Order: sequence, then structure tokens, then C-alpha cells
Amino acid sequence: LAGVVAVAPPLRVLPVDALRAPRDGRPTLVLSPAHDQFCDPDQAAAAVEGWPSTTVEPVVGCDHFLAGGVQRVVDRVLTFVDDL
Repeated sequence: LAGVVAVAPPLRVLPVDALRAPRDGRPTLVLSPAHDQFCDPDQAAAAVEGWPSTTVEPVVGCDHFLAGGVQRVVDRVLTFVDDL
């Protein structure tokens, strides 16, 4: 794998120490819905603080289930993959 994408990860409830893949330096994109009921962008950023090559981006205008934001997520993931 050349990179990692996490879409709406519930980082507030997962044991972050158990997530090893993003810590190996591969580019990692965390897409966190702005109104996520389980882990908002600020909580996601705090959870991955210290992970190398990791970017947290909010998905504006949607909640954890991405209603109305799916195409924006798809477009961002495709751009991320193209840039690897």
C-alpha cells in the first residue's frame, strides 16, 4: 500500500495505539465529517497527533454517515490516490 485513507474513522472509540499502519510514514489522509457524532475533526486531529505524514481534513456539511457528502469524499480520495 502506498498510502492510507480513513473515512469517518471513530478514533474517539477505537484504541488508537492498536492502529499501526499509519505510523509507518506512508501518506495518510483522515477525512472527518464536520458534524460526526462519533469523532469530529478536532477529536480526530488530537487522536492522530504525532502520526507522520498524516493530514486530517473536515468533510463540511455532513455527519458520520456522509449524507450529501459522498461525492466530495470520492473526489478527495481520488485526488489523494492520484497524488501518491
